[in-house]
Amino acid sequence: MYGRVNYVTFKMDKLDLVAKMWPDGVATYRGKGFEAGYFLLDRKTGKSVSIVLFTNETAMRGNESAGDFRSAEQKFRELRLTEPDKHYYEVVASVKSDKPDPVAYARMALPGLKVDKIDAVAAGWPGHVSSYRKESGFRGAYLMVDRKTGEAVSLSLWGSKADCEANEASGAFMATVTPYADMIAVAPTRSYHDVAATVRP
Repeated sequence: MYGRVNYVTFKMDKLDLVAKMWPDGVATYRGKGFEAGYFLLDRKTGKSVSIVLFTNETAMRGNESAGDFRSAEQKFRELRLTEPDKHYYEVVASVKSDKPDPVAYARMALPGLKVDKIDAVAAGWPGHVSSYRKESGFRGAYLMVDRKTGEAVSLSLWGSKADCEANEASGAFMATVTPYADMIAVAPTRSYHDVAATVRP
């Protein structure tokens, strides 16, 4: 699986409109290797993160070469303050939840991994993150990596902000980071977002 992570800042008075429009644009990707889409939004700043997952790299790249991404993003041209800042990753690990809905909140941790340790991190990560399943608010997680640079995105999804905060307060988050201390080149920074929209296959 592969993922495109797209950063855009929108006009503050247009956030509700953007959140309403976003699923319709991404829904046009269905049937073309589309796996899932999450629209993350910081309503205090207007900053957003669109995460769209595809079955493979060919489908992800084809989404742009076929003009599907451009057709979708043009509808937001007058609503945004910045142009799309796109990043591409391989999804090297994921953990599903038996409670997939609702998804209302997300934590992004952005570590820099040592390139020669990526496979080791990918192999161990699901086992550690699976411990989140005992938490009622856990809604799934993905580990995405750029194998050339080691840039990584660890995305965890939650039923609410309180669920995510409880995960951190319990020490569960750090328990999934500490085992990889020697494999991380740059310590992870964290950001938190409302999940303003989701799109399923």
